[in-house]
Amino acid sequence: MRYILPFLLFFVFTKAYAAPFEMDLSSYEVGDVPNALGEHVIIKEKDGLCVTGHSNAQNASSRLLFDNLNLSGNFEVIINIDFNGDNTYHLFLQSKVAEIAFHHYDDYLQLGGINEKISWEETNWEGGDVVNTFRFSVKSNVAKLYINDVFFQTLVLDNPSAVYTNLEIVGIDEDDYVCGVRGANLSDDPETVPQLSDYEKGVQAGKQECINNPQSCGISVADNNTTCTTTDNVEVTGKANASYEPTTGHLHIPFLDIQDLFGGITTYQVDFQQKNSTLDFTVDTESIKAVVE
Repeated sequence: MRYILPFLLFFVFTKAYAAPFEMDLSSYEVGDVPNALGEHVIIKEKDGLCVTGHSNAQNASSRLLFDNLNLSGNFEVIINIDFNGDNTYHLFLQSKVAEIAFHHYDDYLQLGGINEKISWEETNWEGGDVVNTFRFSVKSNVAKLYINDVFFQTLVLDNPSAVYTNLEIVGIDEDDYVCGVRGANLSDDPETVPQLSDYEKGVQAGKQECINNPQSCGISVADNNTTCTTTDNVEVTGKANASYEPTTGHLHIPFLDIQDLFGGITTYQVDFQQKNSTLDFTVDTESIKAVVE
């Protein structure tokens, strides 16, 4: 049976304090119940510490709360999230005089109530167990939403002077993960620009470790110069090292030995593509070619 679980993100107009802000999980361990962060939530591991709904709590009552914020004018809010299940989610940034809403209707995404509903498969949203990054960029009277750093939709605001001071995330169940929340007013001062969250720092560190030491990621390579030809007569020449391009997430393995059931070894060249914000890779099946010395 399909069920509806709202995910609500509120900004409420109250007394304003300081920005920037960031969800800080450094003082918690897996299994902790962070009452200071919200209600009916628990700390779990997902390539770093994240917050999920507590399994023995009502889903609709699980929430994170960030108060005493001061976001106005030009600002950004960035949320690293992984939602699972056939749920409907809503994100609201609210003040006394303005609202920015994002809707996730099962298979469709929409910023505001007047933009077109677009299938998530046509956007940069990734399903499964991938942690996606929402970035709300507000400049003057225009709000833009980026999904995994790709522009999604624009919303024109009626009141560019609104001050957003509370952030509430409601409707997190035990299969959902909130791995990073941060925001800041934007200016020429680089210290006010949102920096990488602890989760993203861990992902970047893992990428760099793969670059520096491929063996640490389970990639076995040789250091000798080799010249071989693939089965479709494509010559492969050079070092046998795998190569990884961090800006695109492309991983190329020129020589991969695979043993068959009878102990025979066949060498292939193969390419992989990294999933956004994870250390998971998907194989490019069209790139697989047997290599003959």
